[in-house]
Amino acid sequence: SRVEGEGSLDESELVGTIPASGQGDGVYSTTLDVSVAFSAPGGSIGSVGTDLPGVTESYGLVLSGESISSGLNLLNGSDASLPGNAIVLVSGSGANAGKVFGVELGNVSNEVFVISVDSSTGVVTFAYSDTTNPDNIYHANTGSNDEETFLNTGEGGSLLVKQTIIDQDGDSVTSTGGVNLGNGSLLGIQDDGPVASVVDDQFSRVEGEGSLDESELVGTIPASGQGD
Repeated sequence: SRVEGEGSLDESELVGTIPASGQGDGVYSTTLDVSVAFSAPGGSIGSVGTDLPGVTESYGLVLSGESISSGLNLLNGSDASLPGNAIVLVSGSGANAGKVFGVELGNVSNEVFVISVDSSTGVVTFAYSDTTNPDNIYHANTGSNDEETFLNTGEGGSLLVKQTIIDQDGDSVTSTGGVNLGNGSLLGIQDDGPVASVVDDQFSRVEGEGSLDESELVGTIPASGQGD
């Protein structure tokens, strides 16, 4: 299981942003070490066998298909009660081979986040693609302005971190299973929300502002009372 806070982005503005809006506790890049799942008791413990002394362990991402649902949606610009366009997972290519990107369905040029794994350590990095003004996602719970919505590929897909072991004479094996980053509990994005505050609690009015006068209006003819 993950340590609290690992694997969590926060769409609020970054700490120290001036002027700040929202909660100001943003996190735009985070890590999650999954290597322990392949070596700890209860994990998929691998072995190099007898071809010693050399052993090479490496880690890689395996997406079960293309345009796999992430379980996340963008904001809906016209209806706040409904989710916006879906975010789907696609594999990188070329210089980005080995990475997985979250992109807007039907608009792959709108890249929301990127997931990668350090091949030598098994540390996963989950980061916004735009680290200045990232896209916010839809959070359904209107009773909280800081809840976390998790990457969830559902039953139809998976995003696995797999381990490969190579022995001294070059034989290799890759784990049949892996750590599913899309299981709905490992990689998440925390909500931001409005913040209301009184900037000047010593506020005072200008004389005459906010005052009614029950006299007749100025210029009333015939006038009675003060006429102001």
